[in-house]
Order: sequence, then C-alpha cells, then structure tokens
Amino acid sequence: MHKFFILSLLCAAVTAAEQPGIEPAHLIGGGNLTNGEIGPALESQIEVLTTLGGTRARISLYPDAYIIGRNWDAPQPKSIDAVMLRLHTAGIRPMLLLEYYAQFLSDHKFGTYDQWKVIGATFAKRYRPGGDWAIENKITDGFGIDLFTAFNEPETGAFRLGGAIGPKPYVDALRGFADGIHGVDKTLSVAAGGFMAANAWKDWTLRGIGPFIAPLLNDGTLSGIDLHTYYDVQWAPMESGFVVSAQNNFDQVKLTCGITRDIDFYTTEFNYKNRVAKPEQVAAGMLTGIWDNLAIVGNDGRTLKSRLALPWNIFHEQKTDEEFGMAVTHKPYVPSPNGAVLKRVLELTKGLQVIAADPRGTGMIALRGADRTMWVWQNRNGWTDRPGTSVELCGVPVNAKEVEVYGWEGLRKKIAITKGGKVTIDGLTAEQTTMFVVPAIGKEKPDDLLPARAAKRKTIAELRDPTVMADLPGKPQVLTKETFGAETFSNWSAGGDVEPSLALHRVEATPLPGFCAQLTYTFSEKAAGSRILGGGGALVAVTPEANKPIYLSFLVRSSVGRRSVRIRLSDRDNESATTKAIVAIPAWRRMYIRLDADFDAVWGGDKPNAAVDWPLRSVGFEAMSWDGGSPDGGEKLWISDVQVVQVAP
Repeated sequence: MHKFFILSLLCAAVTAAEQPGIEPAHLIGGGNLTNGEIGPALESQIEVLTTLGGTRARISLYPDAYIIGRNWDAPQPKSIDAVMLRLHTAGIRPMLLLEYYAQFLSDHKFGTYDQWKVIGATFAKRYRPGGDWAIENKITDGFGIDLFTAFNEPETGAFRLGGAIGPKPYVDALRGFADGIHGVDKTLSVAAGGFMAANAWKDWTLRGIGPFIAPLLNDGTLSGIDLHTYYDVQWAPMESGFVVSAQNNFDQVKLTCGITRDIDFYTTEFNYKNRVAKPEQVAAGMLTGIWDNLAIVGNDGRTLKSRLALPWNIFHEQKTDEEFGMAVTHKPYVPSPNGAVLKRVLELTKGLQVIAADPRGTGMIALRGADRTMWVWQNRNGWTDRPGTSVELCGVPVNAKEVEVYGWEGLRKKIAITKGGKVTIDGLTAEQTTMFVVPAIGKEKPDDLLPARAAKRKTIAELRDPTVMADLPGKPQVLTKETFGAETFSNWSAGGDVEPSLALHRVEATPLPGFCAQLTYTFSEKAAGSRILGGGGALVAVTPEANKPIYLSFLVRSSVGRRSVRIRLSDRDNESATTKAIVAIPAWRRMYIRLDADFDAVWGGDKPNAAVDWPLRSVGFEAMSWDGGSPDGGEKLWISDVQVVQVAP
C-alpha cells in the first residue's frame, strides 16, 4: 500500500511548465459511508467501488457522531477507526463531510467559531495522513483524510440569506472548522459545500451564501468549492447547451460572488437523472456529465482544477432509488445503464491521466498513459465550437496503426490509419460525447493533442457580460454623480407595477460610507412585471462629449440571492431605451453599463433615431421579476454612488 505516497512524489516531480495529469480513478468514487458504520453495508459499498474501479469515498457524519452527548463545549467525535482501516486495506481514499441541517437546530444548537475549531482540529489530528490513527496502526504510505467539508447543501434552508441561521454564523463555523484543521496541518484541504443552487435554480450566488464565503476562498482558508450537478432532461437539460454544465456553474459562481483566486473544483454529487428520458439518453448524458466534472479548468482556461468527482449514487439500486440509483442489483453487482457508463470510463482510462482540456471552446479533452493516448470530444451544441459528425484528432503518435471509437454503450468501431499527426474521423453520432483511444504514445506536448485553435483558451475574464465590467480602461472622467444626499433624494421616486409593499427610502449604505436609495417591493404570481427607482437629478443635467464611450457607474446590492436589474433611459426627445440586465446579489458590487451602445431595446420618442440624445430626461434602475418571486416579507434593492463616466477612446 505505497501508492498514495508514490503518487504524491510523482506529482511533485512534474515541472511547472507541464501541470500534473489527473487520473480519473483517483477522483471518482462514491458516498455516503455514514456515521462510521461497519458490517455488510460497508462491505457491499467497497465491493461496488472496487468492481467499478473508483478509489474515493465520502464518509459523512451527522451531529450525534461528531458531538457525542451534544456538548458543544467539549465536542467528542465518534471513532471512524474501523472504517478507515477497512478503506485502507481496500485501497480507497476517504474524504470527510460533517452534516448539519435546519432540523437539528432545536436540540443540537449550532456551535461557535471556537467550537467548530476544536472539531476541525480533533478530526485532523487523528485522521490526517501521518496522524495519530496512522501512527497507531503503523500506516506509513500517506493514507488518511486530506479533504474535509462541512454542511451539505446549506442553501436549501437555515444558512441561506434570510434563513433561520443565515450566512454569517455558517461562515464563522466554516472558518473555525478550517482554522482548526490548518492549525494541525496547513497542507490539508477544506472545501465549501456541496452546493446545489447553481444547478437547481441557476442561482450563482448560492442563495446569497456565495459572497459571504468568497473571502475564505480568496485568502486560501478554503481550497475550493463543491458544486452538485444533476443533469435533467426537463429542468437542467445539457441538450440545450453549455449553461447547465459543471464548468459553467463553476465559472459563474466565481464571477458572481467575487471569487478571484484560482480555486479547486470538487463535486460530491452528480448524475444524469433517470426520469422522463429514455435509458439510452440517460446513459449518453451520463458520459457527457462524467467528462464535464473530470476536466474542469481554472481562470486561465488551461489549468486543470478537478479534484474530486463522486457520482450520486453508485451504491443505490434503481428499484429503491429510480432517479439516482446506478445499480440494478448488488448481489451479484449489476450496474444500471449509467453505472455501466461509469465503469466503462474507468476501464478505458485505467493508467491514463487527463493532461489537457478545453471545455469552454473546442470541447476536447486529452489523456495519455504508458501505452496509449486518448481523446474525448464533448460533441453537443454549446459544448464544442464545431459540433457535427466528424472531428480532427491532433497529435496522433506517428507509430499509431488504428483508432478505437467508443460511445456510451462501448466500442463502436476501429479505424485503421497509416500516419500520425492530424487524423480526421468521420461518421460520428451527433449530439453525443465520443471517446477515441490509440494504442500508442508520442512525445507531443499536452496542448499539441488539442486542436490548434485551442492554443488560446477562453479565460474567465472573457466570460463577463460585455456590458458589465470589473473596471474601465484608461482614465475615466466622472462627469457627475448622485450620492442620494438629503438635498437630492427628493428627485427620486418608486415606480413600475404598483403593489402594496412598493416604497422608497433613503438609508445608510452600511457597511459603505454615506447613504443609498432603498427600493422595497414584492414580486408574486399576481404582481410580477418590474419595479423602478426612477429620477435623475444631476444625472440628467450632463451632456457628454461626442465620440467618447459613456458609462453609468453605480453600486448595487439585493436582499435576495439573485435579482436582474437593467437601466431604463428617457432621452432629450423622449425616446426610451433599456440596457441589458446585470445581476444584483447580497453584496455591494460596482457595475459599469454603456449608455451609448449595446441597448436591449429602443422605442418611441418625438424624433426617434435609435440612439440616446443628451441631456437625458430620466434614469431608472429597473428590478425585473424574471428570477422568480420574492420571499415572504418582500425584498429590497439598494443603489448607491451613481456616476456618469466618460472614457477617452
């Protein structure tokens, strides 16, 4: 049992110029191994894992298993010694999840920063590689828990913005947990999540929690984030494009929540749900989903960031878990169609490492091992820039004699080839992921195995809405501003679709200095439409210079996880225009929106010309009901420090 230590040495030996490869089997596994239980259930889980070829497992503990006696002042974790020993003999690496849900509040309380710090330190000291448990059992191969998480899917209840606990106590507990772990060993990883909101509702604020954990991700307290992805033919269809992908959710969560560090990606739950769709579609979708989660890239579009990929649920039988179960029977073990896809991927990739990927562009992934080279093509609309029925493989070894073509169901054909380099494969199935294996290896650099157009990867900065920027180029000149002082606030009013809660107030812009406008409203099935903070004051008195880009710069915050907001203008000749929408989240963010281009719509006016003529008559901040109804009690939108800015071309 020396493979854990040897793998670490191999990764450390790779030069900075060529990033370490990722072997799929080292990321894939399953969960949950619950509350330290041993016996037939654990043995069945280990048998499934070893039959599939996965090497990872999630141990989950509920409060009574990590706060024995419910004494937060002296937390005593339940021993998982026996589970650890059994996993070690089976060659399966564990990670740890501490569960906590709203229903535990009444009789378990929650715990403070200091109490969670003790819990983190206790588990790390005992179960880390080289920890007390390893020493007692004379285990010296590097086996142990090196990834810790807490609070599964917290955004569904108590910890969401507006929930019974709210984000701040949750974040304090998470920080304490991480600080306790890192006080024992700084090399251990602590991840946030897993989160479901990005996948379930396209809520990239994670129900308002994301901006609160962003500082912990940016300063390295947390190594990365765990995002759950359930592809669904009705509610999250990969067939409709890349927007439902794990890669896109990872990117959008970072962009929306202000996560700037190049963090790691984990998923402890993903699957293509077995509902509505035919089994063949589910299996084909599962193949796409596996590679989506195995080949996540970071901010530069190049660095591989996948660190864990656990399908949910390889242990469940379909007769008791029809949507998620990936087994037909356990005795003997017979996988379901999507379970068979997972097994096939692990068989094909045994001994191979993912060495290059371009999920935001070409949809190509490259792997290589000691005796063969492999390519994966995510051939779906939106998942590749050139979907179709043929593909060009690049960097094929010169000594290659044939290409094996695999789909979700297995080997489809073998194609004889007479040369290496670039090889075109025709007659492929459209709208499916296809895998190609060549029983040969060459000396090509990892990027040479991808299409030439992938040389320039799409970075996360290029994914930003072009109408909304983190900063402006050059030296912007502020032409005028609105700070919502007592003398100018009377120029503003609340409008749009009128309903009883609609109101406007001037309040402090906490934690920012000064004041802001607070628009209160409620969206519901009977009161949808939009709500507008309208007026202008000094903003409508300015006339910018011609031929210089003009922006409206402002700070915005929402009381809900996600609220779309656009700018509505009325110009000198009474012509109206609306901009593309930005997303307000539960944290102050500065936005820049072009006021002389990129309009979503322009209409009306005394002298219509589809352009804004200065000076303006009015400016409105329009909250849209597109993102759904308001919570009980309504919601609020805050606007502060509004500026008209011009930049020299």
